[in-house]
Amino acid sequence: MRIKVEGSHAEAVSTVRHNLVALGYTVTPVRPSYTVELNSSVHDRVMVDGVDCELERWIVSCIAELSPKPLVLQRQGGIQDDKSIRILIPADDPDRSLTFAAESGVTRGLAKTLRHGLAKKESPRAKAKGESEPDDVDPDRPLWSAISRTRWLLGWLALVVLLLLVLKVVGLGQGTQPSTGPFQFDFRRIAGTAISSSMYDSGNTALKVNCVVGCSAAGSFTDRATFTFGTTSLTNVGGAFDDTPPADLTTGMAGVVRLTAKRAFHINLRNASGTEIATAGAPLRVDPTGSTTQPVSGTVTANQGTANTDANRWPVKITDGTDAALVSGSGSLQVTCDNCGGSTFADNSAFTFGTSTILNAGFVLDDTAPNAATENSAAAARISANRMQLFQLGDGAGNERRANVTAGNALVVDGSAVTQPVSGTVTVSGTVTVGTFPDNEPFNLQQVAGTTLSTGNGIAGTGTPRVTIASDNTAFSVNVGSFPDNEPVNVAQMNGVAVTMGNGVSGTGVQRVTMASDSTGILAGVTTVTNLTNLPNEGQQTAANSISVTPDTDNDPIGATAAAPPGEAVFVAGLASGATGGFLTGLTVCDSFANVNIVTATTTLLVTGVSGRHVRICGMSLLAAGANNVALISGTGATCGTGTTGMTGGTTAATGYNFAANGGISQGSGLGEINRTNATGDSVCAVTSAAVQLSGRIAYTIY
Repeated sequence: MRIKVEGSHAEAVSTVRHNLVALGYTVTPVRPSYTVELNSSVHDRVMVDGVDCELERWIVSCIAELSPKPLVLQRQGGIQDDKSIRILIPADDPDRSLTFAAESGVTRGLAKTLRHGLAKKESPRAKAKGESEPDDVDPDRPLWSAISRTRWLLGWLALVVLLLLVLKVVGLGQGTQPSTGPFQFDFRRIAGTAISSSMYDSGNTALKVNCVVGCSAAGSFTDRATFTFGTTSLTNVGGAFDDTPPADLTTGMAGVVRLTAKRAFHINLRNASGTEIATAGAPLRVDPTGSTTQPVSGTVTANQGTANTDANRWPVKITDGTDAALVSGSGSLQVTCDNCGGSTFADNSAFTFGTSTILNAGFVLDDTAPNAATENSAAAARISANRMQLFQLGDGAGNERRANVTAGNALVVDGSAVTQPVSGTVTVSGTVTVGTFPDNEPFNLQQVAGTTLSTGNGIAGTGTPRVTIASDNTAFSVNVGSFPDNEPVNVAQMNGVAVTMGNGVSGTGVQRVTMASDSTGILAGVTTVTNLTNLPNEGQQTAANSISVTPDTDNDPIGATAAAPPGEAVFVAGLASGATGGFLTGLTVCDSFANVNIVTATTTLLVTGVSGRHVRICGMSLLAAGANNVALISGTGATCGTGTTGMTGGTTAATGYNFAANGGISQGSGLGEINRTNATGDSVCAVTSAAVQLSGRIAYTIY
């Protein structure tokens, strides 16, 4: 019997194939008599897709006996053949209870189907007699016949009887079974030879054993016997690892030798007389007497440590081999400077440039009440905290002339340090800041704003200063010619009548205004336009048939293509929820499209969301090539895994659309929403349950 087993659930496919081969069936994709498809599923229970036939009934019955959850039968146009069946096994099956039920149920169901079919067939003998064999074959029995099973049992029974007879013949012993305890044997022969009393230790109730290999008498010998090298046998010696000091042995006792963690023997050093050495009282020596000088090579580092008194410190002698350095009575080391004697010379002695030796000079920082030097005495010169030497000015005759510096760090160059006499021409460059001038100071203005000052009557120019006439100035006549461009004028009257302001009825104070034919202005605040004369196919408009215009309160533009809608945009709208009678709302137009091309049972990203916006769907068409459960979900992440909510039911494929083979859905025209994400920023994903082709297209927009 040829059986084909395939599908996406690799583990179940492999197990069922193995079971069928073990039962003697041929598993092959070539001309199979039956086809079984085992696929992974996102559902939480086993689903069976087939037709009402003997194969489906047996498999459903066998799976139902083992499954901890009820089965689901699929009748949506999937499998339409009584020789084929599809089993959907949950991929999320931690304890494998559902997988085991499907594997075992399919194996048993196929076996029962095939055995049941064979039982119904007429045998050649019955066919010749015109009779049929009774349908009494147990579908649960193994493939091998009852006769074969009986023969197998009889063979084993004969083997056990033969073994018992052999044991009896060779005389291994006679056993008696006590009422309690293990089975007991009374050994009398070994290999056909009777056991003599010499082989039994009656004193210890034990059987004597002759050690033949590895433990012969040659492996040990009498105390103080002669040892022959190369001939006498040795026995491996071991010890015990015991770092906790064991109990001491007493004279005449045997004991286990101690080992280290590295399997080395602990060694106790003793001298030739047997006395223990390397102890506190008998230290280990490296010379015969313990007082012989030992040679030392290499570098030896000695450290005195901390001396308890100065007298106990190590004395150090500094010498060149002939002379030794001296220490004064105060403990200072005496030093003679051999190369610094020429750095000083007698007062008023000659200085030879390039020859005489000089020393770096240092000075004293003493800004707090410096000590005064007395006549004919030497003293250290002063420096500032910034290492700058302080100097005193003197005149050409050598007289000391002290300069004064104000608290503001200004050097006084005259007696008063205030008024400085200046003679000659003074040229000033840069910016000069002028404070206040004395009262009634005469000035001769030459320029205004960098231009020569204009005087007398005439046309004003850049050199003419601006003048403001006081509000309480005595009235005088002014000749007005033409106003400059963009001159602001406050019109108080129109045609001798006060100007009418604000909204209202036209009057004598209202100026007539003509709208230009190419004007782009907007009439603000107009609710009704009357007397329109230039409308096509319309005559004079009257109040009765006037045209209403929605007022634009903030002069918004009408709105350009692909631009954000203005505040008072004109929409093609419809009624929406919000109040009795509804609220007007604009229709959504979807101008973006997402292609749907899915061939696996997985979660697929269709439309990526934008932060702060909804994905709005206006049209959708989906078509499944085979039975498939499809759900649209809303969420964030690569597969909408965060904040997941359902858009067409639940968040799993089983709780979405249940499409039969070649089934699907088509909704929307691209104008007006049919669905949208549940939260702003969410993406749209599709969850599918079967590895079949799912095709379609989604029209959407995001705002």
